Amino acid sequence: MVQLSIDTCNQLCAASLSEMSGDKCRVFDRDCEDIGRGHAELLASQVDRLLKSANRKPTELSRIAVTIGPGSFTGQRVGLALARSMGMALKIDVLGINVLDALLREAQSAAPQQKAYCAILDARRGGAYVKCIDAQGAILIDTCLLLVEDMNAALQKLAGLIVLIGTGVELVDGHDSDAYKTIDVKLPAIETIAQLGHQQTAMSEPVTPLYLRAPDAKPQSGKHLPLAAKAAQL
Repeated sequence: MVQLSIDTCNQLCAASLSEMSGDKCRVFDRDCEDIGRGHAELLASQVDRLLKSANRKPTELSRIAVTIGPGSFTGQRVGLALARSMGMALKIDVLGINVLDALLREAQSAAPQQKAYCAILDARRGGAYVKCIDAQGAILIDTCLLLVEDMNAALQKLAGLIVLIGTGVELVDGHDSDAYKTIDVKLPAIETIAQLGHQQTAMSEPVTPLYLRAPDAKPQSGKHLPLAAKAAQL
């Protein structure tokens, strides 16, 4: 079962081809570039290069795993658009991966059996995307957008050592104190996203983006064109 994995939600533009070997995910080709912007111009050619390098045809893909957020609106849409179009054309499953879940998986791997794990992405404008779980994977704080001060208040209510990971770690008050253990990983590896994709069961509902904030782009007041009916009267 060959899986294509895609991550364009943040500054990375990443893709991989993988398959399960027993109970392990084997990534046999990958491409990851830290580009900040411009995912739409790079992703399709990136996937094409991967397939050619691995001597695979698109019809050999069995499923596609794609990150759905949180992250930039443009990045989320780019990855989802390609994944959906390929999934529809090839009639294969498309699975959505939460970026915070991938970060939490890496935190658990780096620091096993701690009291709590918290994945934090800097959402800018005084906010943070947050998800926290305990050692057994039970959700302590579900995926959400919080003001930084509210996030810090919520973290202070959690007992025991908290493992922090993600681009928003430095937003945590006292992140370098004994109350926290910091994992030096900003964004999840495409290998982790691939692993989560293989372990996920396909859903009957279509994959949708995980938007936690209203888009920045808004219609300009007073700048719209007249309606056709009114225009005809001019």
